[in-house]
Amino acid sequence: MEIVLENIGVIKEAKIKIDGVTIITGYNNSGKTTVGRAVYALISAVENLLPRAKADKANFIINGIFRGLEQFLPANIYSIEENLNMSNSLSIRLAELIKQLSESGQEMLNELLEQTDSFYQALINSTDDVIVGMYKEQVRTDYGTGIIQRKNSDGFKKEQEEINIYKKMLDEDPEALRYADRRIVSSLQTEFYNQVTPLRYRDRIGSIRLLDKETAVFEVLIKNNKPISEKHMYIPTTNLAVTKAYMIDEAQDLDEIIRNRGARRNRAVNFGNISREAAYYLQISGESHKSYLAKHLLPYESTYENIVAEENAEIILDKIHSVFDDTIVYERGSLICAGSKLDVRNLAAGTKMFAMLHQLIMNRCLDERTVLILDEPDSHLHPEWQLLLAEILFLINRDLGVKIILTTHSVDFLYAMDVYNKDYGSCCNVYDTEILGDEYSVNYEEVTDNLTEVYAKLGSPFQKMRKKEIENDSE
Repeated sequence: MEIVLENIGVIKEAKIKIDGVTIITGYNNSGKTTVGRAVYALISAVENLLPRAKADKANFIINGIFRGLEQFLPANIYSIEENLNMSNSLSIRLAELIKQLSESGQEMLNELLEQTDSFYQALINSTDDVIVGMYKEQVRTDYGTGIIQRKNSDGFKKEQEEINIYKKMLDEDPEALRYADRRIVSSLQTEFYNQVTPLRYRDRIGSIRLLDKETAVFEVLIKNNKPISEKHMYIPTTNLAVTKAYMIDEAQDLDEIIRNRGARRNRAVNFGNISREAAYYLQISGESHKSYLAKHLLPYESTYENIVAEENAEIILDKIHSVFDDTIVYERGSLICAGSKLDVRNLAAGTKMFAMLHQLIMNRCLDERTVLILDEPDSHLHPEWQLLLAEILFLINRDLGVKIILTTHSVDFLYAMDVYNKDYGSCCNVYDTEILGDEYSVNYEEVTDNLTEVYAKLGSPFQKMRKKEIENDSE
């Protein structure tokens, strides 16, 4: 695989191979993290694309039907027995509809839409007495009168129009390409905090292309952080080398597990007077890499899963256990290390990196269809642990088939990666930044076969201090 970036963040041009282990080094503020963010945004946007698109569409339609039916209940959809007269035929139909909506999935949507449409037609055809009779005495006058007024103002015909829109939406975008476009843009905006293209050069068009076996799978054109592509940004393929991505950019990502524990509940959103179809595409959003990672770091008990994970990654886990020999469990509202009883938030920053790799392995998240993106994973590590991490990463690539993208400033870590690459015979590509004349843009140069200059850059601060030390001693 290969990603090609033009005018994305501070990067004017970069062509980065994603095969085996990819190492990106360079000065601060030179766009090293940009590559990983772009890769994560694209891959995560289309993960499980068709099932996710169907589920999102179903949830949006069900929420829309709920919004329409809530108008008949003085309190909420759970106040049926309290407020409705269950001897009334309309009330019985309403209660049955709400029950079906609560229990049914996307496979029942066509039938539910037909039944909802039929319910609104029955309201239109009913007399005022029948409509008022839907309610018990305590709410009959106030609420029944309001429903009659809505009927007389053609409010239920408008509800039927929305039901017809939902019916058309079910058959629209069968390959989820329009859905993918929206998720890609949203994911990029989420990862880049709505600053995908260069702030200083707003006239430039940003381009992101991800190629698999020299065939473009993603092609994104964006200007002023808004898409300008005239065609779909994703070309579906059943043979994409990578189908999921995890990004770790700081040790505290482990602490995010508690904050992200529990599934988010779907909620109805008011989009004003725009069409239901437009509202659907507006509500599609990308998930931040921190939230996605936290969900997959959550511990879960499965003896079979643990056995398989340990068999597949025995050598890797042995090395991780030399610095983190524990198991993370959920106990009394906190994540703790089962052996030491230490809250994971109190682990040393360096230990957290190994703990996260341990969790991803034990949860069987890492395989040959995964790209693991690590932003300066060595930043909290003693040089000895930097060497250990370098070996572990090459083992993860060799034994689990995971593609790895990482950034670093450490000469020790880079040297260890260089040595272990030769030791394990992995595919490894190294890139260094080239700051351009305008001082605000960078290009990336592949330096895999010539790391001498990179070592010189990373080692120059030590050489400066050594020179100064010598000067001081000579005075």
